[in-house]
Amino acid sequence: MANDEMAWKHFELGNSYLSECNAQAIVELTKSLEYKHSDPYVIMATYGSLGYAYQFHKEYDKAIPWFTNYIGLLIKTNLKDDLVKAVTERGKCRFLTSDLDNSISDFELALQGEPTNQAIMELLNTAKKQRDARCHNNEISRKHFNLGSECFMEGDNATAIVEFNKAIDCEPTDQNLVFAIYGLLGSAYKYTGEYDKALIYLTKAIEINPQANVIMERGRVYIGKGDFSKSIEDFETVLRMDSTNSEVRELLAETYFQRGNTYSLNGQHDQSIADFDKTIELDPGHARAYVFRGLAYGYKGFLNRTIADLEYSLKLNPNVELANLAWEKLDEAVG
Repeated sequence: MANDEMAWKHFELGNSYLSECNAQAIVELTKSLEYKHSDPYVIMATYGSLGYAYQFHKEYDKAIPWFTNYIGLLIKTNLKDDLVKAVTERGKCRFLTSDLDNSISDFELALQGEPTNQAIMELLNTAKKQRDARCHNNEISRKHFNLGSECFMEGDNATAIVEFNKAIDCEPTDQNLVFAIYGLLGSAYKYTGEYDKALIYLTKAIEINPQANVIMERGRVYIGKGDFSKSIEDFETVLRMDSTNSEVRELLAETYFQRGNTYSLNGQHDQSIADFDKTIELDPGHARAYVFRGLAYGYKGFLNRTIADLEYSLKLNPNVELANLAWEKLDEAVG
């Protein structure tokens, strides 16, 4: 009984504050729940009051789960008017947090209880119009993204950048699309040498979805900027990822190679050799790993190992570009 008395005391005080639009209502109502009143109707009412309190103070993300708890219990009662109102208010909160699909579902559910309610009909129509507008924006944005992707694949990074920026200007709401735009835009800026812009968009992509390949790409950009500590940090992030994930597993050899290259550029040749060893262990056909390991051996004075690695790299891949790189690196090592 003592708990019930305390729960009721805080419940009444909270609702008193709520009627005054006082933020203290949230504190008191939360305390009421801590005492776990034995009457489920009191708990149900407290959920509702918390939803309304958070909504009034424009904390819509916090209001939604309390309304959901409240609605779940209301459905088990015959309080039709309260249910319609609660579902409508949750729909408003979802609308204001840009969750248009769920807000539409809420308004449609509310109309099942009050089919002729004009105010709810207007809310539903507004939500549908905004959703349709966003779908149109996503469609136009995707067209620019596809054009940009074609240019990017053809090596026309300047045009790709223009198209990707047009895609962003459409303000798409499809987060998968936004992620893809940011990722490729960052890569395009990398190829044009605009590393600061590349970092901005690759970081935005990572904030949406920290995929291994995008983190790898940002690590490469840090190499371009000469910020070796941050590039190593990104490569190590990938190496700590779950290697049972196929995407991560496919990137392991290249990640060790990129970290090894970074160590080499930073003069840490023992660490770079260890990473090139790991690259070759994971991918014995990785010709560039032999080239760069050979160079690292050269810097350490092991020219026989340098020559052996460079020659073997050309057996793996005897193309002219790699051959020129190999002997250029040999000249660096001997010189």
